[in-house]
Formats: sequence, structure tokens, C-alpha cells
Amino acid sequence: SDATSPYAIKDDDAEFDRDRPRTSSIDANTVSALTDALDDMKKAFQNHKEETDRRWEERKESEDRRFQIQEKQIEITSNMAKSMTKTIEQQQHLLNLLIEQQQEQKQKSLSI
Repeated sequence: SDATSPYAIKDDDAEFDRDRPRTSSIDANTVSALTDALDDMKKAFQNHKEETDRRWEERKESEDRRFQIQEKQIEITSNMAKSMTKTIEQQQHLLNLLIEQQQEQKQKSLSI
């Protein structure tokens, strides 16, 4: 029945292999290949990490620049608002002086 099974061992040493205790012996080529594969994985991971760190640093610098620009825009807008407020206050003061002058002249013209 073993001979018809698709999983049957077909070599001549089948009986010997079946009775022999299994050991985990790996040849030097396999060890070398696994070591190389691990080294490649380490390098790939390190490269990926460095690239990720570099991108993060670039994004952080970009965000910092954006915040600096926004702060400068706020500062400029604030200065403009202060300047406009001062101009309006000066105009209001001049208008008050004109109104006073007109009232004085009106009083003078009425008193004459």
C-alpha cells in the first residue's frame, strides 16, 4: 500500500531512512546562505530606517519653516493692525480738532 501512496519514499534506503533517528544537521552552505540572507535583511532594514529617519527630518524641517512663516505673517498682520489703529486714532483726533474749531467759529459768528 505504501508503494501506491503519492507520499511513498522511492529510494532504496527507505527502510534505513525510516529507522534512522532524525538529526538536524545543516551543511555549511546552508548556514552561509542563511547568514547572508540575515545580513541582507539587516542591511535592508537599516537602509529603510535611515530613509525613514531622513524623510522624517525633512518633514520636520519643512513644518518648522512653515510655522516660522506663519509666525512672521501673524507678526506682520499685527503690526499692520497696530499701524492702522494709530492712523485711525490720529484721524479721529484731527477730526475732533476740526469739530472744535468749527464750533468755536460758529460761537464767534453767533456772538457777533
